This record gives sequence, structure tokens and C-alpha cells, in this order.
Amino acid sequence: MATLSAPGSSYGYERFVRSKTLGQLRDLRNYDCFAVRVDLRIVKEENPSTMLPSFDKHGHLGDLLLRNKEHADVEFRVGEETFAAHRLLLEARSPVFKAKLLGPNKERKTTVVVQINDMEPRVFEAMLSFIYTDTWPKMESKEECVMSQRLFVAADQYGLQRLKLMCEYRLCNLIDASSVAEILLLAEKHQCAALKEACFDFISSKAILIPAREKLLAAWRTNDLWFDQFVSLCSTIMKDQIFNILENDRSRQSVEAIDITLDIE
Repeated sequence: MATLSAPGSSYGYERFVRSKTLGQLRDLRNYDCFAVRVDLRIVKEENPSTMLPSFDKHGHLGDLLLRNKEHADVEFRVGEETFAAHRLLLEARSPVFKAKLLGPNKERKTTVVVQINDMEPRVFEAMLSFIYTDTWPKMESKEECVMSQRLFVAADQYGLQRLKLMCEYRLCNLIDASSVAEILLLAEKHQCAALKEACFDFISSKAILIPAREKLLAAWRTNDLWFDQFVSLCSTIMKDQIFNILENDRSRQSVEAIDITLDIE
């Protein structure tokens, strides 16, 4: 067997048929010809390939936020906490950061210090994490509803439309008897029709029993602004029924004895 390879490289030993052996072939003696059988086996060697690692863009940018603060040129002071960030990335991600907080009039050669007074540190940190990684921030499941509401407000405030939509999607799936009133107020205040519709769908389909009736009673008794806002949004809900139930509940002096049911007109 002979092994053939590319020019300039070969291995094995060439084996030739001796003329004496050919002379003994019957066909060659009788017909002056003979047949040659050639079996070919082609072996293709695979070129060694280099496995390229996947590009973890989100992870790298997250590390830039959490660990590499050497080139940070923006400092946010939120409550008692301080967050270092990178101006160029913030300007690219948020039109509000670019126009109002880090605009062209700000000196670029020095670190910009920005005071944030209307947001909790954990909410700002979650928003900053999204700005860097474009992924939903990590949070405990038990606080997801509250954090989603506050992130919704932050996203609307800083022009982060994708984050706002992510919050809206989660809130639509987190609506329950204890959260529907506040989520409805949130949707109305921020002109979010889809979220508002989800709240009314939940109310109408469930003939909802409100377990948070203690909150309604306390707000009503103290003329709380929250209660006024809630009632003002109940244009499709029978307001008289709500007041009658609350009045009966107050007279009985027992919140647990009353089931507040909101019915759609």
C-alpha cells in the first residue's frame, strides 16, 4: 500500500510489482493486458481550530461599574451612598443625563459631582446597573413588585425607555389584590395605558376583594391624599359602593368583618 500526500510530504514505503510477478499473470500472457484494481481511501485531517471565548459584553461592562473605578469621571451622591460612573456611557444611554446633569456646560477635565435627592440608593444602583449591562437588575423576589414600581418611575424620569418597558411587563404580571391600587395610581400618573388596562382587567375579572382595606380605611379617616387619588381614578368603579362599605365598616369597628369588593359598572 502506498500513501500519497501533498507534494513535498509523504510517509510509508512505496511497493512496486516485480516484472516476474507480472509475467505470471494469465491475462497478460494470453491477451497482452491485465486489469489493475486500485482501492483509494482519502483521509482528510482536520486543521486544529482555536476555540474563541464568547464575548461577555454585559459582564465586562458590569465589572467596569463595580470594580474598575480608575477612570470614572462622575460621582453620584444618593442619600448616604456614593456611586462612581463613567460620563461617556451615561450620556450615550440616557438623554436626561446628557442634557441636564452632564451637559456641554459641565467641565470635562474634572470629576462631576451630582447630588440625587429624589431616589433611594438601592433604586439608583439598580438603574445604574441596567445602564451599564442592559439587563434586568438582580433583586430579591419578595421586593420585586416594590422595586419594579420605583424603577419604573426612575426609568421614566431619566428617559430609559427599555427599562421602563421591562418594568411595565413585570408589573403587569405582579398585579394582585394588595398591589393593584398603587400600580393603578402609578400607571395613571405616568400615562401608561397598557399597565392601567391590566389593572382594570384584573379588577373586573376577579371582582376583587381588597385585603388592604385597612389602608383604605386609614387613608379615608385621615383625608389622606393617596385615598383621594385612588378614588379619582375609579371612574369605572362604583364610588358610592366603596364609600358605603367603608362607612359600614367604620360603624362596626371591625375591619375584618367587611369585605370590600370593587364591582365594575
